[in-house]
Amino acid sequence: MNYQFSPAFDGYQLYSQPLKYLNPPLRYGNLLLKALHRAIHVAPGCLRAPSLVMQFPSACAAGNTMSLFRSLRERTGLSRSEAAFVFSVRNDTIYHYDKGRNPAPEGILQAMRGYIARLDEQAELMAKAYMETDEWKAGQRDVTLLVAETTPQANLLGWPALGMQRSFINRVADRLTLQGANCSFRSYSSGDAL
Repeated sequence: MNYQFSPAFDGYQLYSQPLKYLNPPLRYGNLLLKALHRAIHVAPGCLRAPSLVMQFPSACAAGNTMSLFRSLRERTGLSRSEAAFVFSVRNDTIYHYDKGRNPAPEGILQAMRGYIARLDEQAELMAKAYMETDEWKAGQRDVTLLVAETTPQANLLGWPALGMQRSFINRVADRLTLQGANCSFRSYSSGDAL
């Protein structure tokens, strides 16, 4: 059996047989050592075209098996079911993306990176806008942030999912807290302006 190592986007790829994507569980440590041992004994020029691709993400090398998709999903604040709704896929598909069993399409990863950038940008703008208010300039540092309780309520506020709205509010609170604010949270009620 011939082995070949080559750099990949998120780590390394090990090629052997037959064609299949595999998840990087802990047992890959021993498999990787065996593959390295065998790779040393391959004569130069005897490498053939890859037929099996096993991915070893850089997060796995650090002892963390969290997939890139899951990391991005958690940063956006989306639950698995919310991510399935937002990206119009089944819940078990999101589960497999989370576990690294199936690679998430690059379009979904790009969309999530865009959501994260937008959340950070808008949270920064909202925090700056609040710091320019008369209350802030007068020394009022007690800030109450309104949080949606349900997904329909978050939808009314323009959010595709409840988790994203909560993630945004937490980002705003983090920025205001760094500036000396005492942030508290309150649920939206029917009397609050939308």
